[in-house]
Amino acid sequence: MITYIDIKKAINSNLIKKFNIEVNSKDISEGFVRPSFFVEFLNPIRWSSADQIHKSFSVQIYYFPTDRYDYSLEILDVQGQLENLFDLKLRFMTGISISMKQSLT
Repeated sequence: MITYIDIKKAINSNLIKKFNIEVNSKDISEGFVRPSFFVEFLNPIRWSSADQIHKSFSVQIYYFPTDRYDYSLEILDVQGQLENLFDLKLRFMTGISISMKQSLT
C-alpha cells in the first residue's frame, strides 16, 4: 500500500530532480532560503471498499522565488514546469503511478 509518506517523498524527489532547489520541511515562520518549495497536504480523506483502500487529498506546492519583490516571470516559468513535470500523474520508483486532478488557482 502506498502511504502519505511515500507520496510526499515522490513529490519532493521529483521537485529536487527537476529544479535542484531545496524543499522546506520546517515551518515557514522559521525562515527559509530562496528559491525553495514547500509541499503541503490538505483535506486528506480515506475510505475503503471490499477490496480497495481509497485516499483523496489536495497537494499544494508553494514556490518561494529568488527575489521576494521581483518574481512574476519566474513564478510563471516555474508553474509551467510544474505542470509538465507532474503531467497529471505522480510516478513512483516502483513503476506505480497515481492519477491526479489538476487545479490551478
